[in-house]
Amino acid sequence: MDSFSLKQGLVLLAVAVTMARWVKERKEAHLKRRIQDGVKAKGYSVGIIGAGAGGVITAKKCMDLGIPFHIYEMAHDFGGTWLYNTCTSWAWFSPPPLPFM
Repeated sequence: MDSFSLKQGLVLLAVAVTMARWVKERKEAHLKRRIQDGVKAKGYSVGIIGAGAGGVITAKKCMDLGIPFHIYEMAHDFGGTWLYNTCTSWAWFSPPPLPFM
C-alpha cells in the first residue's frame, strides 16, 4: 500500500482550498447577478427603516449588490441608540447585579 508523503498531502490540501474558494466566489457572483437582474427587471428598491447599526450595514450590503435603497430615519442623523445615548460614564454600560446573588 502506498502512503502519501507530507508534501503530497499539503499539495492536495492547497488544491482543495483553492477549489473551495473558486466555487464560493462563483456562487456569490451568480447570486449577486441574479439579485441585480431581479431588482432591475422589476424596478424594486429597498426601504431601510432606521439608520442605526443594522440599517447602516443593510445599506452597505445593498450598495455592494447595486440595489437601490432608501433609509428612513426619524432623527436628524444616523447612529440609532448611540445618537441618543448621552451618558458620560462607561459604568452605565455594566449589567445590573442579578437579584439572586
